[in-house]
Amino acid sequence: MKILQNKWALLGINLSVCLLVFLLTAPGLHLEYLINILFYFGGCWLFVGLFLWVLHGGFFDGVTYGFIKALERKSKQRDYLSETKAMPSEKVSIAFVKAVCFQGICLLVLMLIFLAWFYAAL
Repeated sequence: MKILQNKWALLGINLSVCLLVFLLTAPGLHLEYLINILFYFGGCWLFVGLFLWVLHGGFFDGVTYGFIKALERKSKQRDYLSETKAMPSEKVSIAFVKAVCFQGICLLVLMLIFLAWFYAAL
């Protein structure tokens, strides 16, 4: 998790990975392939970031609590620590959510810049 503390270093790693994937998989060095790869990577980062944001907001806490109580009733052994179990929203920090969303937003903004350049050149 140390790498996520410096969001610019992680963005550099993401851009390097995108460039490496572009150079290894693109049949020709066309800007369109780079735009596609930036979209895939940025979309994945943003999807994970938004899911973590919803998770941090406590949306799944009620469902988790309900499953804990239902499984507690069905089990033969009594779990006395069920009340002290951490909910999913308590396990995700807002700094981590912001770092993941930042990666996705930066990659998608860069993709939009390249997309505008691509269509301006046509």
